[in-house]
Amino acid sequence: MENKILSLLNENYALGLEEQLSLDTPLLELNILDSSTFFDLIEIIQAEFGVTVPLIEIKPDNFASARAIVRMTNDLLAPSAAA
Repeated sequence: MENKILSLLNENYALGLEEQLSLDTPLLELNILDSSTFFDLIEIIQAEFGVTVPLIEIKPDNFASARAIVRMTNDLLAPSAAA
């Protein structure tokens, strides 16, 4: 999951950056993600992983880094894995 999310971020949001994004790159602090790209990224995550990202999960902590996005996505997948 980490590699897939990093790939998605690098393909869609790291254009023009000197280095590839890492799991701990501060996406919000560096303005790689902003309020307008949140919803694009959410659509990509939902399509790629078959999860629904509820509005309550759309908060800065969950999008601060690729690691935070991985954690959120894993948490969203956990209930369906248990079912």
